[in-house]
Amino acid sequence: MLTDAQTGSLKGMEGKRAAIVGIGVTNVPLIRFLAAHGVQITACDQKQEDSLISELRALAGLDVRYLLGPGYLDALPSFDIVYLSPGVNPGQPEIEAARRAGVAISSEIDLVLRLSAAPTVGIPAVQARPPRLRSRASSFAKMRGAITRVARCW
Repeated sequence: MLTDAQTGSLKGMEGKRAAIVGIGVTNVPLIRFLAAHGVQITACDQKQEDSLISELRALAGLDVRYLLGPGYLDALPSFDIVYLSPGVNPGQPEIEAARRAGVAISSEIDLVLRLSAAPTVGIPAVQARPPRLRSRASSFAKMRGAITRVARCW
């Protein structure tokens, strides 16, 4: 169930043109989510259609445009927002051109964090080993006077 603030934020995205760069494990659910909320989706990937069979099958029936293979990043400056897959280098010239053109650059995790109603704590990977992680989470919980659940995410 979404809060009023989350619903309002998503309504503000209706009709926006979004490029999703990298069609894979993390971005297939992102594409489905955004499409369900009225965002005009263009999925972009350096791979050709024959290398994305399972991903394209998972997106079948959705109103999604595809830019695949060479030149898949060329149109980025024409979008309202670009969501980058974690494995995509954000310093590529086409992405920098989109940024200079005023296109918002984001990611699926950024969207999750913006829509989350829960407080979020980031712990650097070097500190995210079980004993240290539990210790830091416990300290945070005491500071906040809240119950914190720690998930192993590496």
